[in-house]
Amino acid sequence: MQGLILEGIPAVGKSRALAALRARPSFQGRASTLVLGEQYTERAVEAVEDVAAVRYERLMYRLLAALEPLRVLSVEGRVFQGSGAARRLRYVFERFHLTTVVLHAGGDQTMLRRIENTLRVYQPQVVLLTVSPEELSPRLRDTLSRRPPCWERYLERFGATWDDIVGGLLALQDEYRRALAASILPHLELNISQLGEAAVAARLDALLDAAEVPDAAD
Repeated sequence: MQGLILEGIPAVGKSRALAALRARPSFQGRASTLVLGEQYTERAVEAVEDVAAVRYERLMYRLLAALEPLRVLSVEGRVFQGSGAARRLRYVFERFHLTTVVLHAGGDQTMLRRIENTLRVYQPQVVLLTVSPEELSPRLRDTLSRRPPCWERYLERFGATWDDIVGGLLALQDEYRRALAASILPHLELNISQLGEAAVAARLDALLDAAEVPDAAD
């Protein structure tokens, strides 16, 4: 069993990359891939007022508890015939532990290490999608054109003016980079400024089929 944790700032292109990934015939041809979008991860408790970072952390452990039976089945090999990598379970999480640590725990590396020690058994690779400063503003305007008005209000937390919002998101992107650098999991930064959605999806698809570390019980 192995998977990807897709991270990045708002408007970077995570959801669109995930949609393009799911549309690929090679992705659809796998025996089984579980995809959890941000509505089931970081955003699941986002609407709670004054929510503590510990609430987000507990949510992640609950999601991983739901994943555990699938990992056990994958290890035992009783569900999927054969042992080829293409038949192994895959999963993709959008906005998971880095977002929790950066947005809700002030970059707490103790929390980061605690979560990642639990995550390791699920063999994830953390992929941070980033964009160049000159690319962020047009991406942000495009995202606003496709989102409901409440999303514009959401962006106000990053600044009062457009330039302030763009600057705030770029600063947030640097915080993600610092969290990624502190990660003990396999990780990479993927700058998608000059990549189309299809190219990003192809890269993510290839990462899902990358050589995996043997399961602990193999």
